[in-house]
Amino acid sequence: MGESRKAKLASPSGNKNMHLTDEFLKDLWQVFFAKNGKAWLRVTTSSMEPSIKPGELILIEKTQPESINFGDLIVFEADGLFVAHRVIKKYFSDGKLFFLQKGDKGGQAMEIPEEWLLGKVVAIEKIKGLLIRTDKGSGRYINYLFGWLSYLQFYFYNSIANRIKPISRIHCLKRFYPLFKKPFNLFHQGITSLLINVIWLRHKWR
Repeated sequence: MGESRKAKLASPSGNKNMHLTDEFLKDLWQVFFAKNGKAWLRVTTSSMEPSIKPGELILIEKTQPESINFGDLIVFEADGLFVAHRVIKKYFSDGKLFFLQKGDKGGQAMEIPEEWLLGKVVAIEKIKGLLIRTDKGSGRYINYLFGWLSYLQFYFYNSIANRIKPISRIHCLKRFYPLFKKPFNLFHQGITSLLINVIWLRHKWR
């Protein structure tokens, strides 16, 4: 991984009471990213499970929005936070490029404008040290396959929502909506986990 990524920040004076704020570390990372065009970032949430688990590292590379393709993993900034999600659609509206993105774990898809984009995830370092490339070779095709799985999950969620919308005004029926979603969510996570463990992690994409 390289010592530069694993080095700890410390106070020059040796003062143990000195703490670096999250905002400062974020600004420091952005300066490094802007200068080098790529940088590693540690994932802290579970929205991309099972593809990317909390604690794993992703390599983000600066790229032009037009070069982002279906299934690519992107990193963008929203509400002051860095988010890594998968693109399941891109389109132009009023001459402006938008991405429809969501996490592999489930949840709602959300569209973001191109100016929110920071870059594309080109590699993942798993907790066990395995390096997986997502920008070339077989890793790129598997990324595309995961994109279709996420899109189908999104499609089924929308279909269910549209069908129950006319009856969702009945308060007692609203609580059953998560039950309709759960089978599709479990199926999606199961297929993704199978692909990762049987195919993806059996190779080292260099």
